[in-house]
Amino acid sequence: MKIGALISTMNKTKKELDTLIKNMKVKKTVVINQITKDNIQLTNESDNQKKIISVREKGLSKSRNLAIKNSDSDICIIADDDLYYEKDYTETITNAYQKYKNADIIAFVVDNEDIKSKKPIFRESRVSYLKSMKLQSVQLTFKRKSIIENNIKFDELYGAGSKYYWGEENIFLFDCLRKKLKIYYIPQKIATLK
Repeated sequence: MKIGALISTMNKTKKELDTLIKNMKVKKTVVINQITKDNIQLTNESDNQKKIISVREKGLSKSRNLAIKNSDSDICIIADDDLYYEKDYTETITNAYQKYKNADIIAFVVDNEDIKSKKPIFRESRVSYLKSMKLQSVQLTFKRKSIIENNIKFDELYGAGSKYYWGEENIFLFDCLRKKLKIYYIPQKIATLK
C-alpha cells in the first residue's frame, strides 16, 4: 500500500521546497507549488518518492485537484505546508485501512501546536454529514481510486485563493457521502500543525 502526501504550497524556491519536504518528515509526496511572484522560477522534478509541480495559478482547491491527478499513491493524505508528521504516520494509516477495509476516506487527529486542548473531536466512528462538518482537510486520507472512479474533485470556487475563502473540505466530503463513499474517523494523531 503506497501512502503519499499531497502538499499545497506557494512561492517556494527549489531550496525551500527541499527543506519543506525534509521538515515535514513525509516519505512520499506530490508537491504543488503555486507561483504568483515573478521573481521565483518554476521548479519541476520527479523521482520515486517525490514529485514537484510548479504552476502559475492560484487556488487551494486547484492545487489539491492537481495533486490528486498527479499522484500514484494508493492512499493520499491532504497536506498543507505547515504540518509536521509523526514518525509512525504511515503505520497508523496502514493499520486503519486494514481495520476498515471498506473505508474510502479515514480522518485522523492533527493537533494544533497553539491550542492547549488536544481532545479528539469525537469517538472512533463512521462519519455522517453532520460529523463531516467538524473535519478539516488536513485530517483527511483517502483511497485515490475511490475519488478518481467517482469523479470527485475539490470545488475550485472554494478554498484559499478562490472566490469563497473556505468550505472546500465540506463540499468535498458531502460529495463523497452523496456518492455512498464510506468515511471513518479514528482519534489517532498523524501530524501537528505549526
